[in-house]
Amino acid sequence: MHLFLCGGDAGSISGLIRNALDETGIQPFIFTAGSLADNIPRGSTVLAILTSGKAPGEQIDPQQVLAAMGKPCQIIGLIKNPADPVIGLLQAHPLARFYEITSMNLDKIGKLVRRFLIQPLLSDALDIGPKRRDRGQTIAIIGGGGKTTLMFMLAHALSAAGNRVIVTTTTHIRKPVPGQVPLLLETVSSDSDPLCGKELLPAISNALVQHPLLAILQTAGPKEQAEGKMKGPPAVLLECLPQLADYVLVEADGSRELPLKAPAEYEPVYPPQTDHVLALAGLSALGRPLQEVCHRSHLAVQRLGCSPQHRVAPEDLARLVYHPLGQLKDLPAGARLSILLNQADALTPDGVLEVHPPAEALRTARLLSELGAGQVYITSLQSAVPVLHRLIKGRGSSCSY
Repeated sequence: MHLFLCGGDAGSISGLIRNALDETGIQPFIFTAGSLADNIPRGSTVLAILTSGKAPGEQIDPQQVLAAMGKPCQIIGLIKNPADPVIGLLQAHPLARFYEITSMNLDKIGKLVRRFLIQPLLSDALDIGPKRRDRGQTIAIIGGGGKTTLMFMLAHALSAAGNRVIVTTTTHIRKPVPGQVPLLLETVSSDSDPLCGKELLPAISNALVQHPLLAILQTAGPKEQAEGKMKGPPAVLLECLPQLADYVLVEADGSRELPLKAPAEYEPVYPPQTDHVLALAGLSALGRPLQEVCHRSHLAVQRLGCSPQHRVAPEDLARLVYHPLGQLKDLPAGARLSILLNQADALTPDGVLEVHPPAEALRTARLLSELGAGQVYITSLQSAVPVLHRLIKGRGSSCSY
């Protein structure tokens, strides 16, 4: 993750950052005007003061900062002017988070920086596990409330750690925008040729040498094109991708950008050889009418035995997610299931998270654990500390980061 603080008194905020570094015992790599991304030590914390008031020869090159964001490091930066155009350049990166300093939140910044500095890598926080020896690990992402955000975040985190990563879908996703992924390979399909797509394997393998993170998608129908969406590659190609990459991340479900999802009979659409399923549910649904927050809410009404106007409580969310026709449905044999309760920031008045997760988030996680869920995570994927808490059944593990 990379955290950029914007605005405020540069001297005061810089001192606050350095105090947090001292308290955590971290010696940062100081990024200066002459620094190059390739010179950053692996696993380091990088301090970058990007202030537009500096003389031209003293200004840090934002392109080098952008390049550094793809390295195995974490960056904490200070941008003096909240309207600085450098923000627009950096904010498209899936691992970049920005906080504007105001008199209202100044007292919380020190705590935020300390939590940011000591958090584990995203892949470690979510217990993704190492790549397989015989083929790449296939991770399917389902549910509602942050699937695409998670896919690109995790893809960049795994790629920065030195892995070859492919992102794709078995349904439809919006065409990636610049910054989300370094390279998009577009395939074609043919209903008359069952082997269509296999001829692309050498080209994909070569592309991964130059771009260890890439997306493979194909043009969808006119309706989806009008919505800016693409679909996944031919099935025969999808099945071969784990031969080429260390990790294949697949968005395997659609939710119409709603926080909850009640899958239909034909959903999710799992890819072949799925090893790990990340099932999301958005905590922003709590307290709101079911019909407003759930895709295929008529199915959720049937499964919960309530009205469409029923306001979602933690018990409802847990039951819907862990229903036999919910996220447990058609779970691939041998696949590990992790449930992510995302959007925890929606449960706080100002969207700023404190040290501990919100009480309703913890309650929902514990209800899921009582129902039998083995791995439950409380997350806030739009925050600088995306994984807040985890409950691991069997290990007796419950911890906040």
